Amino acid sequence: MDNGASSYRRFLDGDDRGIAEIVENYKDGLIKKNERQVRNLLYRAKQSLRSTLEKEGFIYEE
Repeated sequence: MDNGASSYRRFLDGDDRGIAEIVENYKDGLIKKNERQVRNLLYRAKQSLRSTLEKEGFIYEE
Protein backbone atom coordinates (compact mmCIF):
# COMPACT_ATOMS: atom_id res chain seq x y z
CA MET A 1 0.00 0.00 0.00
CA ASP A 2 1.32 3.45 -0.88
CA ASN A 3 -0.62 5.37 1.81
CA GLY A 4 -2.30 7.60 -0.76
CA ALA A 5 0.87 8.76 -2.55
CA SER A 6 -0.28 7.59 -5.99
CA SER A 7 -3.70 9.21 -5.45
CA TYR A 8 -2.02 12.47 -4.45
CA ARG A 9 0.27 12.35 -7.49
CA ARG A 10 -2.76 11.89 -9.74
CA PHE A 11 -4.46 14.83 -8.00
CA LEU A 12 -1.38 16.99 -8.65
CA ASP A 13 -1.58 15.96 -12.31
CA GLY A 14 -5.15 17.27 -12.48
CA ASP A 15 -7.16 14.09 -11.81
CA ASP A 16 -9.80 15.04 -9.23
CA ARG A 17 -10.50 11.37 -8.54
CA GLY A 18 -7.17 11.26 -6.72
CA ILE A 19 -8.35 13.56 -3.93
CA ALA A 20 -11.68 11.71 -3.80
CA GLU A 21 -9.79 8.46 -3.16
CA ILE A 22 -7.74 10.10 -0.41
CA VAL A 23 -10.90 11.36 1.28
CA GLU A 24 -12.55 7.94 0.96
CA ASN A 25 -9.52 6.16 2.42
CA TYR A 26 -9.04 8.51 5.35
CA LYS A 27 -12.54 9.89 6.05
CA ASP A 28 -13.17 7.81 9.18
CA GLY A 29 -10.15 9.32 10.89
CA LEU A 30 -10.92 12.80 9.62
CA ILE A 31 -14.55 12.91 10.73
CA LYS A 32 -13.51 13.50 14.34
CA LYS A 33 -11.28 16.45 13.45
CA ASN A 34 -12.31 20.06 13.10
CA GLU A 35 -11.62 22.01 9.92
CA ARG A 36 -8.43 23.67 11.19
CA GLN A 37 -6.98 20.34 12.30
CA VAL A 38 -7.72 18.84 8.88
CA ARG A 39 -6.13 21.79 7.07
CA ASN A 40 -3.02 21.48 9.25
CA LEU A 41 -2.90 17.73 8.69
CA LEU A 42 -3.19 18.13 4.91
CA TYR A 43 -0.52 20.84 4.88
CA ARG A 44 1.92 18.66 6.81
CA ALA A 45 1.12 15.66 4.60
CA LYS A 46 1.72 17.74 1.47
CA GLN A 47 5.06 18.98 2.78
CA SER A 48 6.11 15.47 3.75
CA LEU A 49 5.10 14.04 0.37
CA ARG A 50 6.85 16.87 -1.46
CA SER A 51 10.05 16.17 0.47
CA THR A 52 9.83 12.46 -0.25
CA LEU A 53 9.16 12.99 -3.96
CA GLU A 54 12.04 15.46 -4.26
CA LYS A 55 14.39 12.93 -2.65
CA GLU A 56 13.28 10.43 -5.31
CA GLY A 57 14.05 12.93 -8.08
CA PHE A 58 10.55 14.26 -8.82
CA ILE A 59 10.73 17.76 -10.32
CA TYR A 60 7.82 20.22 -10.06
CA GLU A 61 6.86 22.35 -13.01
CA GLU A 62 6.76 26.08 -12.32
